[in-house]
Amino acid sequence: MRQLRENNDNRWDFLKGTLPHGINPTDIDLVYERRGHFLVLEGKRLSMMGVPFSVGQRRFYDALNSLPNFTVVHFYGQPPVDVTAFARWGHEPHPATTDELREQVRRWYAWVERNKDA
Repeated sequence: MRQLRENNDNRWDFLKGTLPHGINPTDIDLVYERRGHFLVLEGKRLSMMGVPFSVGQRRFYDALNSLPNFTVVHFYGQPPVDVTAFARWGHEPHPATTDELREQVRRWYAWVERNKDA
């Protein structure tokens, strides 16, 4: 299966250096939207587990996660076949499988449906 994001994808490098203070673009690996609620998924290779996110990416996900209608989840492995860990943003990842991550996405959707007036 094809990966969600190809390694060394540099299509957006032309924007590097456009803004001052070292501000550079970041990407979001995957976003679901339902009824004005957003589930953001950020995947990293297993070899990146334990390696801190860059300062800019951490600030970006901290800001998104602080918004009331955003849920951010980071996961590790080689999706789509081999997810090995995940957690909500701000928490340490715990061992998990691809199926468990899929179930987490389903639970988010069910929560949105139950709270559609929120």
